[in-house]
Amino acid sequence: MTAPPPPHPLRPGLRERKKIKTRRAIRTAAYALIEERGYDATTIEQIADRAEVSPSTVFRYFPTKEGIVVKTTSGISPTAPWTSWSTACRAERPEAGDPGHGILTG
Repeated sequence: MTAPPPPHPLRPGLRERKKIKTRRAIRTAAYALIEERGYDATTIEQIADRAEVSPSTVFRYFPTKEGIVVKTTSGISPTAPWTSWSTACRAERPEAGDPGHGILTG
């Protein structure tokens, strides 16, 4: 009996693709909720519910709520959705400045 061929070197395996999909779902849910309700009013439970995962799954991928919206070294950058959300907030309330300034810059 022959072994199955190795996975394509440029395509991640099923497990890694599921992780990427879950991480993306959590971030997408977080960005939408933050845009709707504001950062402080958005809870991990709401993010988990919107992403259709458990709160413990959210914490498995992101140890803190801040970790969801802050760029990480994981290679998955929230820059595009964060930038559009931040730009929309500034356009709506230019006197408020950048809503993510404290989060992204510390």
